[in-house]
Amino acid sequence: MWLKRAFNYGTNNTKIIVGLTVGLILVVVLVGFSIYSNSMLVSANERVLHTQDVILRLETLIGDIQEIESSNRGYVITGIQSFENVLDETKPKIQDQLDELKKLISDNAAQTSELLRVEKIINQKIQFSDSVLTASQEFGNERAAELIRTERGSLLMNQIKNGIAFLQNNERELLKTRFDLASENAKKVYIYQFLSIGLIFFFVIASAVWLFKEIKEKSNIILRVEASEKYLNNILDNVTSAILVFNHQEKLAFINAEAQKLFKRSFNFGTPADDVFALLNLDLSSSHRKVKNPVSVCINEKEQFSDHYIIKTDSKELHINIKSTPIFDVESEQLDIVLVSINDVSTLIEANIELKSAMNVKDEGIKAKESFMANMSHEIRTPLNAIIGFSDLLENTQLNEEQRDFIRAIHTSGENLLHIINDILDLSKMDAGMMKLESTMFSPEQLLRSLIVMFKPKANQKGIVLDVDFEDDLPEYLLGDPNRLTQILINLINNAIKFTDAGKVTLIIKLLSETQVETTLEIMVRDTGIGIPAHKLNAIFNRFEQVDDSHSREYGGTGLGLSIVKNLVELQSGSISVDSKEYMGTTFTISLPYKMPNEKQINDYKSLTAISVSDNDLSGISVLLVEDNPMNSKLAVKLLEKLNVKILVAETGKKALEFLKFNDSFDIILMDIQLPELDGYQTTHIIRNNLNNSVPIIAMTAHTISGEREKCIQAGMNDYLSKPFKPVELIQKIKFYTDKANHVVSNSLDENLIDFNYLQEISDGDKDFSSELINTFINQIDTNIESLISYTNEGNWSEVIELSHRLKSSAGVVGFSKLRNEFEQIELDAKGNKVESVTKHVKSLKTLSEIGIKQLKNSPFYL
Repeated sequence: MWLKRAFNYGTNNTKIIVGLTVGLILVVVLVGFSIYSNSMLVSANERVLHTQDVILRLETLIGDIQEIESSNRGYVITGIQSFENVLDETKPKIQDQLDELKKLISDNAAQTSELLRVEKIINQKIQFSDSVLTASQEFGNERAAELIRTERGSLLMNQIKNGIAFLQNNERELLKTRFDLASENAKKVYIYQFLSIGLIFFFVIASAVWLFKEIKEKSNIILRVEASEKYLNNILDNVTSAILVFNHQEKLAFINAEAQKLFKRSFNFGTPADDVFALLNLDLSSSHRKVKNPVSVCINEKEQFSDHYIIKTDSKELHINIKSTPIFDVESEQLDIVLVSINDVSTLIEANIELKSAMNVKDEGIKAKESFMANMSHEIRTPLNAIIGFSDLLENTQLNEEQRDFIRAIHTSGENLLHIINDILDLSKMDAGMMKLESTMFSPEQLLRSLIVMFKPKANQKGIVLDVDFEDDLPEYLLGDPNRLTQILINLINNAIKFTDAGKVTLIIKLLSETQVETTLEIMVRDTGIGIPAHKLNAIFNRFEQVDDSHSREYGGTGLGLSIVKNLVELQSGSISVDSKEYMGTTFTISLPYKMPNEKQINDYKSLTAISVSDNDLSGISVLLVEDNPMNSKLAVKLLEKLNVKILVAETGKKALEFLKFNDSFDIILMDIQLPELDGYQTTHIIRNNLNNSVPIIAMTAHTISGEREKCIQAGMNDYLSKPFKPVELIQKIKFYTDKANHVVSNSLDENLIDFNYLQEISDGDKDFSSELINTFINQIDTNIESLISYTNEGNWSEVIELSHRLKSSAGVVGFSKLRNEFEQIELDAKGNKVESVTKHVKSLKTLSEIGIKQLKNSPFYL
């Protein structure tokens, strides 16, 4: 309307009209550009906030991961449960952060790909931390420390940090780009607004409304920024650490609520760091670097500073850790700020003191328990040694088949009793579910027939029939734990006979399934006894549970047998069930999987079992036996005399010393530990230090407490043999330490030298990692053994001690326990100046390592 009137003003007004029209169009265009630029500004600011959120979450993520590593190490060092709780709480937080980050960067394919890669490494890091924690709980701090020393945790942590740093750098570059774009849009907005207002005054009201709208939008953005800043401050105010931020001029820029509580006052921003830390009244004698102002040190050295201090308050002393971290500007790479965190560790220090006190009390109790268990073990094993030993000797005499069955039954009973004693001695291990299974060759038919022979007299005494029913296709040999199977069946057969007064007990063995690598047996123990009521069937596998109290009085027993049976079956990945009717009988059915041996293993087993002890000839060897038990002494003498060994017996340690003073021609000493007057340790100490005699000494003891072998080695002995010993084990020891049969390294060709269970545990299925460990070991072992041989020939004992100690750890990491023991023995002998023993052990290293390396390369852990 106003345009039409403008044209009516005539030609003079045409320019004005055109000018107004052009001005209006220009204003419209400018306003349009202004609106468009504002929308771009809003969008750019939103993306800036979005990027800041990503950066903040990445920083929080790396902090949570470092919290896991710190808590993991704290648990390994102190064993405090709170560290494990922190681990459990932090893991879901890490996954939440990762999920949120995936959403935030979902529109950026490159960032998403990198985040997925980092997430995989984080999961590996968490799995590795869990394995360290499990190792600490199940095997102790030494095993956990060995895992940490593999540097896998540090490697993964560095990869995580690099990955997150890469993401952060990309986001910071993106932040800078978006910030520049927002600034450019803001400039355009102001220019367009100014031109629009200057050209057309009558658009002032409309422009004012539009500006008001734009200002409101900007205010919302500012409010959001302020809210974000308030959110960040709220987070920092609620952390348990005191947080302070100083600029590069050492002026205070931020302080959280926890820090104000620690300092008991508020600060003005800009307060110098010297003035701030002067208020803490730091006790410099309690620190390592005697630094009053950690900010200044951090700025000057351009690296993180950390130290422990004691500060004195009105009521008490506080132990604090102060850590200052330099933060550099991404663009200029100049130091921007210094982040200082202060943590009160007084409670932790007090807890450590209390823990040490409690551990001392616990250690005293453990020592008392171990002393009792060791003595009990010795008293039980001493007669058991004679039973098993003489049954071995008797089996090699002229016997008919029935007598041989009786001898095998005695031997089986003795071996089973020995394993039960071992379980009793390590009861805590059983309760913790740490019982280990053996994997040895055995004949299932022979084992089961031995059990029938064992229980036949008991069944005959009650007037019941004891029978066994085998399937024709039962495998001749299996790989598994025959002792656990024996223990299971003894419990079940014994119960069946106990609760059967008439009828029969039948042992039935069937083949459920069979492949080239695994066989599953089904074994049933069926009786015609009193049976079990239906309402009791679900409870009979519970500890101390019996059908009723009268059974305990009438038949005896504690109610532990079936609980033990169930645990042993499940430990072997098997299953057990029961079917029973009261007064009609009971059938227990178990299924157990076993590995199938290959042809070579079967042939080796047959040749081993066919060899008689008397087939070994140790002519010319002179042995001093130090043993006070007549039965054990008689057994050893009988065994060794068959091998043409010259043997002299000393009933006491003092008697042994007298023999050695006048006769130093003994090739080896078999030393009992528990002797009258002087025990085995004391006698060995005098032999090594007073008589300066380096004759090989093998401990023969009934003690099986954990650490007993190490104790014997530290006392100066060369090796350890637990009673009851197997004759072939004693023969191999004597051969090894008297250089008979070129040591026994050749026997290692068929022996599994590597603990692959340990290698599986530390690698957690990561074949790249296990291959890396094996390659590292292989690359260093040959050269180092050559160096060890050279040092030995030169008599450079300090280098021998240092190198053997280092190689001992390397062999242990890949589970090469036999080689590790050799290095350990060399180290101990070198420290004791036992030149002959060091030389002897060093000679066997190359052959032993070659065999072990071959087994490592042929293992599934090596790619």
